[in-house]
Amino acid sequence: MQSFEDVQTYARQRYRLQEDGAQHFVVVLDLSSTEDATPDSRRDGPRVPRVQAVWVQALKGQDQALVLFRAEVCSDRVLSPVAALAHSSRLVFGGLVLTGNQYALRHCTRLLSMSSDDLDHFIAYVAREAVGLRSRLAPR
Repeated sequence: MQSFEDVQTYARQRYRLQEDGAQHFVVVLDLSSTEDATPDSRRDGPRVPRVQAVWVQALKGQDQALVLFRAEVCSDRVLSPVAALAHSSRLVFGGLVLTGNQYALRHCTRLLSMSSDDLDHFIAYVAREAVGLRSRLAPR
């Protein structure tokens, strides 16, 4: 993809966007199917919502066009800083960050090296990780 407009054009065709701004869009995924469920989410106990919004934003850093993927996870009251760092160290892509009083999963990639398959993968990855972590934190 050569520009964020290319990213937006693809996303508009592939997803139903909750928000569609000049430099960002929001995709909401429903991960309720058992195929997408993590082992922890299939245990008996309270059902954790498996719908996740993923914010996709154009950024510029170090003179490069970047794309940021972000999904909110939980309040800082639910997860200790040590547990957050431990979880972040196990992530394949991105990291768990504290923004205000909310933990969010973030991943950033170079726009010019990103394909449509990468876009789909990063949206799904960030959404699944956020839902999976929130479900493990839910009281049983």
